[in-house]
Parts: sequence; C-alpha cells; structure tokens
Amino acid sequence: MNDKTTSSDAEFDVMKKDLLKIDKKISAIRYIKPQDPKFLDKLDAYQKSLPKGEDIGAFIDDISSKLNIYIEDKNQFRRANFRPLINEFLESLQSKNMDFRIIENTLYRVGCFEMETQPQNGNIRISFDKNVIMPWKPVESIADIDACFLECTKKIKDQEIPIEQFSTMLHQAYKRIQARQVKERKPNPEFVLLKSLHEEILIELFRFQVKGKKNLNVKFKEIFFPIWAFQYNLERYREHLSEVPEERRLLFETGSQADTEKYGIVLNGLSAKSDYKKFCYIRRR
Repeated sequence: MNDKTTSSDAEFDVMKKDLLKIDKKISAIRYIKPQDPKFLDKLDAYQKSLPKGEDIGAFIDDISSKLNIYIEDKNQFRRANFRPLINEFLESLQSKNMDFRIIENTLYRVGCFEMETQPQNGNIRISFDKNVIMPWKPVESIADIDACFLECTKKIKDQEIPIEQFSTMLHQAYKRIQARQVKERKPNPEFVLLKSLHEEILIELFRFQVKGKKNLNVKFKEIFFPIWAFQYNLERYREHLSEVPEERRLLFETGSQADTEKYGIVLNGLSAKSDYKKFCYIRRR
C-alpha cells in the first residue's frame, strides 16, 4: 500500500514542478511595471521567453493525460483499500476497548459519534446526534481516520458548557418561552419546543459575555453554537440531571408522533451502545 502511494506522489511532484515552471514563465509579467524605466526592455525579454503555442499546447495535453491517469489510479487504489482500511480501524477500536457498533454496511457508531462511509471514493463523514460535525473527507490510513475523530472530539469539547452554567441558561431560556406561551394563551404552555430553546441559548451565551462588564465599549466574541453543540450540551444535561437543583430541573418529552417527527431533536447518542431517540419538548418537573 505505502509503496504505491509513495510512487504516485513522486509522479505527482514531477508533474507539479513541470507545470509550475510554465506558470513561472507566464506569470513573470506581474513584476513588469509601466513606470519602470526599463519597462520596454523587460517586456521584450518577457515576450521572447514565452513558450511557443505549439510547444506549450503539446506539453499541456501530455500533462493533462498524465494527471488523468494519476487521478484514476489514486481513486482505484483508494476504492480497493477502503474496505480493508475500515475493517482494520474497527479492529483497532476493539483492541482499545472502545465502544462501536456496525449499523449498516456503510454506517457505524463509534463512541458518541456516527461515521458514514463512501467506499466508492474513500470518504468518511462524522456526525453527532445525526448532525454533521465533519463533512465528507478522504482517508487513506488509520492515522487519517483517528485524526478526524480527534478533531471532532476537540470540537465538541470546545463547545462544552459547565453543567451548572448550562442548567441555569436552559432554565432562564425555558422560563422566557413559557411566559410568552402563557401570554399567547397557547395550550399546554409548560411544554416548550427544544428547537425553540436553541435560539434562546444563543441569547443566553451573549448575556453571559455581557454580564458583569463595566465597559461595554468593547468587541464581544463571536458566538458559534451550532445545533450539534446544543445537542451535546443537552445530552450532558440529561446525563447529570440528578446534579441539577430540583427547582431548575427540566424533563424531556417525546410528544405526539406527528410533533416529534416534525419538531423532534435527536438525542441519546453519548454511547454507541444506546439507540438514538427523538425528543420534542422540555417541561418543568
């Protein structure tokens, strides 16, 4: 596997160098300025150094043909080695005693993540609770796959809000929406859609930045809290619910089948052993 990959990369390096030589000759005009006293002399030298059309045309056709062969070889190599690579990766998880589960032929649960695969082009995609954290990315080794999972783990850890803080934010967000629903005389106002809380948590994150600031003439941090970050913190909240003071404790509800299908958020994904479950509402105890 490694020998062919190294050889193909060496071939690519040769083609790249050849193309860059032509690019260097053509792009040299960017350094020629009309205000330069030697402008015409430099332009004349540049014109004489340009490759002839018939020469460069044949050269480009040759390189294009070689690139096409290179791309096809790499894709063929990737397709042929992808399935064994995934099997090797799963074996490595087993040796590390890491939780994983084969859901379908191209779909796997690994720890708190879900990994989708495209064997036809050697790509993987990683999601948390059915929302993509890492879009499709080509992998050629276990190290590549491990790096993808490490990056995704770092992403969710960077979005982790301490339980005490998040429970307070969630409770405040819940109270605002519930009060609004009471005012609007909505039926069952104590049932608040989880999807509505995502927006309110974003507002809470901004409030947290502002709170206690004596000088407000400052640039505040950009808030990045995508749906998967919201789901991850909801998961942690549920996991540590017994630690949340009873007066702030909120419960998760599925709702009717139609509502859950329309408004539900996927949770229950912290472990590969658990099945995903859609929740629709949150309410007081």
